[in-house]
Amino acid sequence: MHRLLRLPFRKCRNSVGNLQASMSNYSTPDWDADDSLFTFTRGRFVYDEEHQMAQRRVRFSMKELARAAASSIGADRCVHVQKCPDGLYNKAYIFRMDDGREVIGKVPNPNAGLPHYSTASEVATMDYMRSVLSTPAPKVLAWNSRTEADHVGSEYIIMEKAEGVPLSRVWARLGHQDRFKLLLQVFQFMKAWAETPLPGDLAVPVVGTDHDANGHRFVIGPAVGRDWCDAGRKELDCDRGPWLFALGCRRAVGAREQAAVQHLPANPKQWVMLTGPGLYQPSPRNKLWALDAYLQVLEHVLPTCSDSDFPDLLRPRLWHDDLHGENIFVNPASPTQITAIIDWQSTQAVPLFDHSMDPAFFDYDGPDIGDNLEKPGPIDTAGLSPDEKAAAITQHLDRAIMIAWRLLARGKSPAQYQTTKLQDTTAGHILRVARRAYEVGETHLAALMLDLRDEWPPGSEFPIVISTEEEARIKRDVDGADLGASLITQVKSQMGEQWPEKGLAEHEAYDETKGLLTYVRDEIASQCWEGNEATQREFKKGWPFDS
Repeated sequence: MHRLLRLPFRKCRNSVGNLQASMSNYSTPDWDADDSLFTFTRGRFVYDEEHQMAQRRVRFSMKELARAAASSIGADRCVHVQKCPDGLYNKAYIFRMDDGREVIGKVPNPNAGLPHYSTASEVATMDYMRSVLSTPAPKVLAWNSRTEADHVGSEYIIMEKAEGVPLSRVWARLGHQDRFKLLLQVFQFMKAWAETPLPGDLAVPVVGTDHDANGHRFVIGPAVGRDWCDAGRKELDCDRGPWLFALGCRRAVGAREQAAVQHLPANPKQWVMLTGPGLYQPSPRNKLWALDAYLQVLEHVLPTCSDSDFPDLLRPRLWHDDLHGENIFVNPASPTQITAIIDWQSTQAVPLFDHSMDPAFFDYDGPDIGDNLEKPGPIDTAGLSPDEKAAAITQHLDRAIMIAWRLLARGKSPAQYQTTKLQDTTAGHILRVARRAYEVGETHLAALMLDLRDEWPPGSEFPIVISTEEEARIKRDVDGADLGASLITQVKSQMGEQWPEKGLAEHEAYDETKGLLTYVRDEIASQCWEGNEATQREFKKGWPFDS
């Protein structure tokens, strides 16, 4: 059986070399004095702002990083540094050389992941994608994953600048035929990812030209995906692999979430739903019950190698799980031509059922497709306003493309199609929800156990004993969670563009956004618990935003 999880990584190397001596007579701008290059400047956070900013502040020598960038392409010197818009986990810069050439430099924030492993893994991912899977990932020019081994004072990656423009800039004006052409290209990449097996024994990595001490180009390291690092998980002492079997990997996921519940803050911030009196109230006891139930049914919900409905879904595959419009670059003169796919940090070698089968940039928002792959019939737009008619036609065409996408997968990449089917089952939902049970979702994980019990084959014993009292508690929790989720939906609708997506507000709108959030909080409290000040205080105490 293949070992699972984590992407191969190569040894770190110092790309600066002896460049300092040769550049000693050149006076560079004092980039190190510009604090904005090292801090988060994209906006302000409306929750735990001091902590969030600290997690996105990193100090290093920009002068040395610029030298490393110049050395990576044989340029004499870097003459200009431009900071790209801040990401939530990394900082990126454009370095322009004296001969006009430009490269990208990327530096991880403290919240990016496991030191060394996250950077080394990302480098190996891009190399593997380019050299083995023929995917247009950026070419790495230089990198360092050991802070103490380099003059820069930070981990970094220097890479080629992606040609073209982000897909998000052109997607809205593309016709549906051009959109499908883009989807077809992405499908060809995914088909290669799905069909290309990793080495039969990942202790014997892919052969290449840049070898480690044992003659291997790629080796498997510990898991560094977002669900292994976010919300404090990075600090947990837990089994991070690699594993011999999918079952071992998935048991480690459950054990990790249990450790998070036991050792990390009891109620981590999240915005999927509001919690508090009359709503769902997080409980470590209930989270641990749901996770224990998950571990008890795990062997039953995992697909098996002999399962005729879900063949070949246990073997590890490399995948890009965040194909939104900012991570795909296209040729502006021919926008149906993909030139690069970026942001491979946290990529994981896991079974297909843990990967995203539909590209995020399509953002389909219509009815579930399910097994209904019949071509949509004509739509009736009589009596609709012009705006309503345009929206109806757009959704109709989007559905047609999504059906075409599923038909393409069914005919040309059965593993992808079967994965989509598995992910729509109770077992698939259990496998997905369990990965984030610490933050949110344990209510629905517990409710899925009731669904699984009802679907259990007659004549065999369900492995979990669920008392009448426990079942009633689960249903109350789900009702409270659903109500809390609907309240969040209403708040988003009322705030419109002022809703702080991912807790982030623009600088000029920060005070107004905070004030509006406080107003909404007080309105909810007074309307739901009028005259009950104690309950109102309890609700406000659990409000996820800073007051």
